[in-house]
Amino acid sequence: MKNKNLLFSFIFLGVFWKQHLKSILLTIIALVITVTVLTLFVSWDDTIGKAMFINFYIGLAGEPREYALQFVFYDYFLLFWALIFFFLLPFKVLTPLTMSYTVSNSLWLRMTTVKWEYIQLARVFYVMSMSILIFCVGMFWAILFSFYQNLPFKMLFEAVFSLSVYTVFSGSIILLLRGSPIDSVEKRQTYVMISLLIPIALYILAKNLSPKVYGLLPFTFPLRANQLSYVSLRGNFMALLLALLFLLFPLLNQALKTKIINKKDA
Repeated sequence: MKNKNLLFSFIFLGVFWKQHLKSILLTIIALVITVTVLTLFVSWDDTIGKAMFINFYIGLAGEPREYALQFVFYDYFLLFWALIFFFLLPFKVLTPLTMSYTVSNSLWLRMTTVKWEYIQLARVFYVMSMSILIFCVGMFWAILFSFYQNLPFKMLFEAVFSLSVYTVFSGSIILLLRGSPIDSVEKRQTYVMISLLIPIALYILAKNLSPKVYGLLPFTFPLRANQLSYVSLRGNFMALLLALLFLLFPLLNQALKTKIINKKDA
């Protein structure tokens, strides 16, 4: 029975992917082509000490080559953030997840013999798989840029890590705000907006608090190269830990309820 439930959770995960696979793959392919062009057409002009894209000067002038090119990469990466924030995450991840809790979907799932925990596990797998996909594309870009421009990879990694954490964090919030099956579509769209904005709102809040608190608050934000610090990296780690807690909380809560009911029956 356990194997059957686990198998169904993967089938349910497959349903999520099947609905959006074509558009996601086309987006990823277009993104890979774009980042390759953006990388291969960047060069360095030693005469004035500035990066160039084809024949246009970009980025900072008068800075060391490595730092100036790192700045170019992080500015480029804002395009990736924009694509994830305005398209991929709200329409291909968060909306399908919140709509999976509607009355029609809930009734369909109850017609099966699969336990709720395994259905929830499929949702968690979907969030994690999308985050891994985004991480892989980001890593491809960072490695390509690092190799082609002869930059240390560690200078570019935080941008990739931060965006992947943002995906997990937003996805975990939408699963926590699953709401009632009878919630309207408009209310569920509000859940999506809340999930998108909370990680960034936490950054704005942290920036206005003392440095000690700023280092402890979880947040993800598209920082520029001159804003990177140990505190920003720690904020991403805190966000990742909180996201994992949010993802596991419904499962642990349901397991605790089941254990209590079994004890009463015994």
